[in-house]
Amino acid sequence: MDAILDAAAHLFTEQGYESTSMEAIAARAGTSIGSVYQFFEKKQDLFLALAHRALEDVRAVAEELTGPVAEGLEWRQLVELSVDGFVAWGKGSIRLSAVNANLQLYGLFEEADMALSRTLVDRAAQVLLQRLEHLDAEQARRIATMIVNTINTVMFFGSRSTPEEATTMVEEAKRMLVAYVGSYVAP
Repeated sequence: MDAILDAAAHLFTEQGYESTSMEAIAARAGTSIGSVYQFFEKKQDLFLALAHRALEDVRAVAEELTGPVAEGLEWRQLVELSVDGFVAWGKGSIRLSAVNANLQLYGLFEEADMALSRTLVDRAAQVLLQRLEHLDAEQARRIATMIVNTINTVMFFGSRSTPEEATTMVEEAKRMLVAYVGSYVAP
C-alpha cells in the first residue's frame, strides 16, 4: 500500500489528480491494477488516504518539534525551530506536494485538516503557557493560532515560490513571529 500511495503522490504532483489514472499509479508502483483496487475502490479514496497520511505526517512533525528536542530552548529559539522544521519537512514531503497541487479536492479532507489545525493550536498554546507563564489561556490560544497559521501560509506559498523567494519568506516569517511573540513576553 505504501508503494501505491507514494506512486500516487508523485503522479498527482506531476500530472494532477484529473490526469492521473489508476493504471498509471499501478504501473508507477510496480504492481497490478488489481492490487490498487484491492486497497482503494476508486481514485478519490486513494487521494483521501494520501491526504490523511500527509496530515498524520504534520502531526508527527509537530510532536517532534514540541517534544524533547525543544525542552532546553528559549521561546525565541523554539519559534525559529518551528518555522524551520515545518518548512524543511514540507519541502521534502511528496505527500504534501500532492495535496497542495490538488486543492480542488480540499473538501474531501477539510474536516480532518481543521481538526488537525485545532490540535496544533492547542499544542502550541500549551507550549506558550509553559514558556510564558504570565499569559492567560485566551492569549496563548490567540498567539498560537497566529503562529500555526503563519507557518501554514509560509509552507504553502513557499512551495509555489522560487527557492530564493521561499528562503526570504522563511526568514521574514521568523522575524515577524519572534517580534510578535516577543511583544507578549513580560518585561
